[in-house]
Amino acid sequence: PANIADRHDEYSMVRQIRRWQTGLKNRRPAPLLLVLTHIDLLRPLREWQPPYPIDPPETPKAMSIYNALMTAVEQLKIAPEDTVPVCLLEGQQYNIDDALWASIIARQDDAEKARYLRCLNQRRKEENWSLLWTQLRNSGRLLKAPLSR
Repeated sequence: PANIADRHDEYSMVRQIRRWQTGLKNRRPAPLLLVLTHIDLLRPLREWQPPYPIDPPETPKAMSIYNALMTAVEQLKIAPEDTVPVCLLEGQQYNIDDALWASIIARQDDAEKARYLRCLNQRRKEENWSLLWTQLRNSGRLLKAPLSR
């Protein structure tokens, strides 16, 4: 949430995800996207006249959104281009259909590559076990043939 200053839990979660991804050798890390919610609750509270361009911010609300985004970026160590501010409040939804979906689609190729590599590695493991069992069966046949003569 953009309106909560304490991001300790989010920072711990992001750090844990990154540590897990770093530990996965021979695997491409999946893309990470931060969705900053509750931007409607930033000051000025009564102002809600989207759109809010934040580069550069043109209104006090846009400046609040920009400051919250940059604070989250700094605290969570996530690139600004990997962060999307949204409002999820029914009737006031903002930045979901355009910015959020565009960000997800822009990262889809990287996510697919990560998934394909993960599936490929899993398939190789299965093939290796299958090949090993086939080789063991065949070696048993080869050993059995000279003994039966």
